[in-house]
Amino acid sequence: MYTNMTLLSREAFDTAMDEMLSIQDAVRFLEDELQTRSLKSKIEKFSKGRDEKTLKNLLVKGIMEDHPESKQESVERRVRGWFDSKSGHSLNKEVAIEVAFILGLNLEEADGFVAMVSGEKLHWRSADEIAYIFALKKGMKYTEAAALAAGMQGILADVRDSKEVMPDTFTSNVRPLLETLETVEELETFLREDSALLGHYHNYAYQAFMEMLYCLKTPVGSMEAEGIWGGKTEELTIRDILREYMFQDSVIHARDKAVETKKQVKKGELPKEEQFILSRIQKEITDAWPDETTLSKMRSRKADVTRKVLVLLFLATDSDLGDELDNEKIWASGYSEEDYLNEEDSSGSFCEDMTREELFLDRKDRLNLLLNLCGYAELDPRCPFDWMILYCMCAEDLLDVDDRMKQIFLEMFGYESENEDT
Repeated sequence: MYTNMTLLSREAFDTAMDEMLSIQDAVRFLEDELQTRSLKSKIEKFSKGRDEKTLKNLLVKGIMEDHPESKQESVERRVRGWFDSKSGHSLNKEVAIEVAFILGLNLEEADGFVAMVSGEKLHWRSADEIAYIFALKKGMKYTEAAALAAGMQGILADVRDSKEVMPDTFTSNVRPLLETLETVEELETFLREDSALLGHYHNYAYQAFMEMLYCLKTPVGSMEAEGIWGGKTEELTIRDILREYMFQDSVIHARDKAVETKKQVKKGELPKEEQFILSRIQKEITDAWPDETTLSKMRSRKADVTRKVLVLLFLATDSDLGDELDNEKIWASGYSEEDYLNEEDSSGSFCEDMTREELFLDRKDRLNLLLNLCGYAELDPRCPFDWMILYCMCAEDLLDVDDRMKQIFLEMFGYESENEDT
């Protein structure tokens, strides 16, 4: 249960599992006591023993070499911000990859760093990242990797993500092919001959997203409907799903209220003391929260499926997609066969009468497996959103998981839809 957890992570994990922890106490813990990972701590975890001063100098020097047009004073200020534990700074994936090069990380270390910072692992079949993955594998510098990526742009210009996902376009099938490449010439040949295997978005995440979305859109199957509603099947809209399973009323309302009152204060229409301001934890939880537009873009493959959406859909469907996967996909995700079988045994998957702890571990393991297969970081008890998910998954009854989510959002944001009937 505590594999690879630090003391702080174990404490956060144990608090989430405390069955006596009320909704009010859970929100209070999130806001006041959870020891979240700062960007500084994430960088230091992969610092290879360097002290803070050395790290700062290394990063400034590296960024200046990568971007000679930058002003050193501006770069120094930027790096100082990264090391301010109270600033709430983060890095997007592109910058995280560059920092991995500057820190001198190998491919495996870079994968761990990028996942911890951005929530997403290196994507082996991504046309945007494949050159950088090859460069990390070969120990190249970031400037060499960027030049390599630029040189491959012409070859990869026509790469698109199809709505029809083919079996050979999963990372588990593409990665072994890439791992055998040793020279730039071999990489170029591969890209010219097999560019159809590549894309920009996560294929397995899209497939899982569409399957879980379908489960929510048609919660009663045709056979059941024949006996219940005279053959009429229930059909939920994207708006229904957002409201019922992604708690849009509370989260989006709070986020929109913060934006609107900030504008009103700027225009002088509202006193400063009446402005609605999200806390740091609230901002982190509401960041990139799905709305109707983003879900529609994901469905039409105009945007990648996000980690947050996958987690919310998993909870809503109590998805067991892992049972449908072949072993090849599981092992390619980074799991060993022994680890996977041990997880199934320890989670109580084969027990008819599961305890509260066994139910929780079963859900956690299946969700982590899904995240691994989709190329995202596993649940981290020191991440506010993830801690909230862990706390809600600890509910003994499956139906209570959804209720816990609703109650924690009501406590955190203080809003309930006027139209809620159920």
